[in-house]
Amino acid sequence: MSDVSALNGARPLVQVRGLVKHYRVGSIILPRILQAVDGVDFDIARGETLGLVGESGCGKSTVARCLVRLVDATGGSVLFDDEPVLELGRGAVQRLRRRMQIVFQDPRGSLNPRMLIRTTLSEPLRLHMHLGGAKLEERLRELMAQVGLEVTHLDRYPHQLSGGQCQRVGIARAISTNPDFVVLDEPTSSLDVSVQNQILVLLRELQTELGLSYLFISHNLSVVRQMCTRIAVMYLGRIVEVGSTEEIFADPSHPYTRALLSTVPSAVFGAKRERVRLPGEVPSPIDIPTGCRLHPRCPLARDVCAVQDPELIPLRGTHHVACFAATGWPAESTAMAEGKKES
Repeated sequence: MSDVSALNGARPLVQVRGLVKHYRVGSIILPRILQAVDGVDFDIARGETLGLVGESGCGKSTVARCLVRLVDATGGSVLFDDEPVLELGRGAVQRLRRRMQIVFQDPRGSLNPRMLIRTTLSEPLRLHMHLGGAKLEERLRELMAQVGLEVTHLDRYPHQLSGGQCQRVGIARAISTNPDFVVLDEPTSSLDVSVQNQILVLLRELQTELGLSYLFISHNLSVVRQMCTRIAVMYLGRIVEVGSTEEIFADPSHPYTRALLSTVPSAVFGAKRERVRLPGEVPSPIDIPTGCRLHPRCPLARDVCAVQDPELIPLRGTHHVACFAATGWPAESTAMAEGKKES
């Protein structure tokens, strides 16, 4: 897969290659492997927002936690500004966290209920920025202003704030150390629609003001469309399609992407979007199908799809897809099809 430098002529800030995260489950006698993430590649440029989308359980949040080293990856590589994230020791990871931060899905659950907001925001400032006294107080006030909260909110507990205010605190905590890169893991999914829009506006303003790069994880494609520069579509631990937001919405090339996009309401009043339904259920990540992971549910599948896993390859421009129907059937697939006709 080509890197994102084709978009802006610069070297990517984040480069992910072959990222794998497997969990051992089951009993000691009969252990099994849960393939949460199984060979993910993508790049994120400076100042860019990459959207990572897919159904619940596809591995999106696991990717996020591997990137910021909240969990250890099983394999692959992650370069952040050319630094090998997965190979760093504990001290180096601690230093790196000043530049890589995360905003979690559950705004209230991500805050310590026994801590004042002042204490929650002071911790990273003391640890990473070595601030104290008047400088710490000045930075806390600055953060409150940046995320649209009052200084009086510093002396409240999380249960005294609304969900939207708690998420603003989570965002303030993430930007407190002046990071370059922030992972946004479903940052608006638990909020009311009106509050969602306010948070999205805030995130865009902060990106412009601070020059942030985002990995924006969501299952809400309408939100992804307005937030993201590019979109990567994930299914059963793999990325099956990636391209600019315009490319993905105008010409979705993978059957799974088409199915996802068919659920997005049309922006044209009165227009009806044809719903694409994939038969069956998403397989368990413990029992991954051979070949293409979508083939048991795919209306375009041929015999070769059950035995050969398509690679993510360029389709046109920055658009990449892992689907034989989009990029061309292998020679053996043609032979199989001809054999069926003769019989």
